[in-house]
Amino acid sequence: MIGSGSNDAGSPRLSRDLALLRGAVRADRVIWLRPYNRTASAAVSRVADAHGDATVDLAGFPSRDRLHPNSYAAVARAIAALPAPPARSAATAAAPPTLSSPSRAPALAGRHVELVTAF
Repeated sequence: MIGSGSNDAGSPRLSRDLALLRGAVRADRVIWLRPYNRTASAAVSRVADAHGDATVDLAGFPSRDRLHPNSYAAVARAIAALPAPPARSAATAAAPPTLSSPSRAPALAGRHVELVTAF
Protein backbone atom coordinates (compact mmCIF):
# COMPACT_ATOMS: atom_id res chain seq x y z
CA MET A 1 0.00 0.00 0.00
CA ILE A 2 1.29 3.42 -0.89
CA GLY A 3 -0.39 6.60 0.27
CA SER A 4 1.41 9.64 -1.07
CA GLY A 5 0.67 12.93 -2.77
CA SER A 6 -1.76 14.56 -0.35
CA ASN A 7 0.75 16.83 1.32
CA ASP A 8 2.61 17.62 -1.90
CA ALA A 9 -0.37 18.28 -4.16
CA GLY A 10 1.04 21.63 -5.29
CA SER A 11 4.60 20.47 -5.76
CA PRO A 12 5.98 20.66 -9.30
CA ARG A 13 8.04 17.57 -8.39
CA LEU A 14 5.06 15.41 -7.38
CA SER A 15 4.88 13.29 -10.54
CA ARG A 16 8.63 12.77 -10.56
CA ASP A 17 8.70 11.88 -6.87
CA LEU A 18 5.85 9.40 -7.26
CA ALA A 19 7.61 7.76 -10.20
CA LEU A 20 10.86 7.51 -8.21
CA LEU A 21 9.01 6.01 -5.27
CA ARG A 22 7.26 3.42 -7.42
CA GLY A 23 10.48 2.61 -9.23
CA ALA A 24 12.06 1.70 -5.90
CA VAL A 25 9.28 -0.70 -4.88
CA ARG A 26 9.65 -4.37 -5.77
CA ALA A 27 6.45 -6.21 -4.93
CA ASP A 28 4.05 -8.50 -6.74
CA ARG A 29 1.13 -6.26 -5.87
CA VAL A 30 1.00 -2.53 -5.21
CA ILE A 31 -2.12 -0.63 -4.24
CA TRP A 32 -2.13 3.18 -4.19
CA LEU A 33 -4.45 5.41 -2.17
CA ARG A 34 -5.43 8.24 -4.49
CA PRO A 35 -5.58 11.54 -2.55
CA TYR A 36 -8.61 13.80 -2.24
CA ASN A 37 -6.86 16.52 -4.21
CA ARG A 38 -7.77 15.84 -7.85
CA THR A 39 -4.47 17.07 -9.29
CA ALA A 40 -2.48 14.83 -6.95
CA SER A 41 -4.93 11.98 -7.57
CA ALA A 42 -4.35 12.25 -11.31
CA ALA A 43 -0.57 12.11 -10.77
CA VAL A 44 -0.93 9.00 -8.62
CA SER A 45 -3.21 7.41 -11.23
CA ARG A 46 -0.70 8.01 -14.01
CA VAL A 47 2.07 6.28 -12.07
CA ALA A 48 -0.20 3.43 -10.94
CA ASP A 49 -1.49 2.90 -14.48
CA ALA A 50 2.04 2.85 -15.87
CA HIS A 51 2.86 -0.06 -13.55
CA GLY A 52 -0.46 -1.90 -13.66
CA ASP A 53 -1.11 -1.09 -10.00
CA ALA A 54 -4.52 -0.99 -8.35
CA THR A 55 -5.86 2.20 -6.78
CA VAL A 56 -8.46 3.17 -4.23
CA ASP A 57 -9.75 6.73 -4.60
CA LEU A 58 -10.13 8.47 -1.25
CA ALA A 59 -12.56 10.94 -2.85
CA GLY A 60 -15.20 8.24 -2.38
CA PHE A 61 -14.86 8.41 1.41
CA PRO A 62 -16.12 11.18 3.72
CA SER A 63 -13.41 13.40 5.21
CA ARG A 64 -13.37 16.39 7.53
CA ASP A 65 -10.04 17.76 6.29
CA ARG A 66 -9.88 16.42 2.69
CA LEU A 67 -6.58 14.74 3.61
CA HIS A 68 -7.65 11.82 5.80
CA PRO A 69 -10.77 9.66 5.54
CA ASN A 70 -13.14 9.70 8.51
CA SER A 71 -13.06 5.89 8.58
CA TYR A 72 -9.98 3.91 7.74
CA ALA A 73 -12.11 0.79 8.25
CA ALA A 74 -14.16 1.80 5.20
CA VAL A 75 -10.97 2.23 3.18
CA ALA A 76 -9.72 -1.18 4.37
CA ARG A 77 -12.99 -2.76 3.21
CA ALA A 78 -12.56 -1.17 -0.23
CA ILE A 79 -9.02 -2.51 -0.42
CA ALA A 80 -10.20 -5.97 0.64
CA ALA A 81 -12.85 -5.87 -2.11
CA LEU A 82 -10.24 -5.38 -4.87
CA PRO A 83 -9.79 -8.37 -7.15
CA ALA A 84 -7.12 -10.77 -5.97
CA PRO A 85 -3.83 -10.65 -7.86
CA PRO A 86 -2.79 -13.66 -9.95
CA ALA A 87 -1.30 -16.52 -7.92
CA ARG A 88 2.48 -16.50 -7.54
CA SER A 89 4.76 -19.46 -7.91
CA ALA A 90 6.22 -20.99 -4.73
CA ALA A 91 9.68 -19.64 -5.61
CA THR A 92 8.36 -16.11 -6.00
CA ALA A 93 6.19 -16.33 -2.90
CA ALA A 94 9.21 -17.25 -0.77
CA ALA A 95 11.13 -14.09 -1.72
CA PRO A 96 10.20 -11.12 0.49
CA PRO A 97 9.47 -7.79 -1.18
CA THR A 98 12.30 -5.30 -1.08
CA LEU A 99 12.92 -1.65 -1.68
CA SER A 100 15.73 -1.43 -4.16
CA SER A 101 17.99 1.29 -5.46
CA PRO A 102 18.94 2.98 -2.19
CA SER A 103 20.68 5.63 -4.30
CA ARG A 104 17.20 6.93 -5.20
CA ALA A 105 16.29 7.59 -1.57
CA PRO A 106 18.07 10.99 -1.36
CA ALA A 107 15.78 12.32 -4.12
CA LEU A 108 12.85 11.72 -1.77
CA ALA A 109 14.55 12.90 1.42
CA GLY A 110 12.33 15.25 3.34
CA ARG A 111 9.23 14.32 1.31
CA HIS A 112 6.16 12.96 3.09
CA VAL A 113 5.64 9.41 1.86
CA GLU A 114 3.65 6.71 3.61
CA LEU A 115 4.62 3.23 2.54
CA VAL A 116 2.02 1.34 4.47
CA THR A 117 2.99 -2.19 3.51
CA ALA A 118 4.20 -4.17 0.56
CA PHE A 119 3.19 -7.78 0.04
